[in-house]
Amino acid sequence: MNLTPEQKTIGRRNFLKALVGTPALAALDATAATKRPPSGGPVKAALIGSGDQGRLLLGQCRKEFIDLRALCDINPNRLARATSVLAKNGYSKPRHYENWKEMLKKEDLEAVLVATPLWTHSDIAVGCLEAGKHVLCEKMMAWDIPAAQRMLAVAEKNKRVLEIGYQRFYNPDSPTVWDRAAVVDPRSAATSRFDAKPVWQSERPPAVRGG
Repeated sequence: MNLTPEQKTIGRRNFLKALVGTPALAALDATAATKRPPSGGPVKAALIGSGDQGRLLLGQCRKEFIDLRALCDINPNRLARATSVLAKNGYSKPRHYENWKEMLKKEDLEAVLVATPLWTHSDIAVGCLEAGKHVLCEKMMAWDIPAAQRMLAVAEKNKRVLEIGYQRFYNPDSPTVWDRAAVVDPRSAATSRFDAKPVWQSERPPAVRGG
């Protein structure tokens, strides 16, 4: 199943539309998703985690949809590379932070993009939601089911939008693929995404890794 670049951004674009009052559509046409800026103006946002996946997210951002004001990462080289990506897209230089909690206190933000290692997703997303920010979190959602449930509960409690970057859910073929996998073996449908990339299996919490 191959997605066009436009289709890959639909899920994340819908997240931004939802924040400015436009309903997120499950099967939005790619042309409609990319033509018109949101009526409420760009979403004031920041990115936590500027590694490879974080830079990929930044490369898909457009100024008419999102105002990226700050980047947070413990690695200054990654911050520099991420800033270069934004500059190519016409953004001004964002402010840099090493501590995401400090960033939340100092910046005027509406939303946060989270692209950190998998085992950190829940704590960071929950912290942002508790601070009143909407969250777009990279897939997978969390390390385990309790962590994912915690994210959902906090989003509902604080009435914030929590979106996970499962862009294939917006492809009309995805439900068919899922249903077929479940018919053959229900476990294959539940575990296929975890097994899809070795890096997801290696991103274990320190306690699990023994480190």
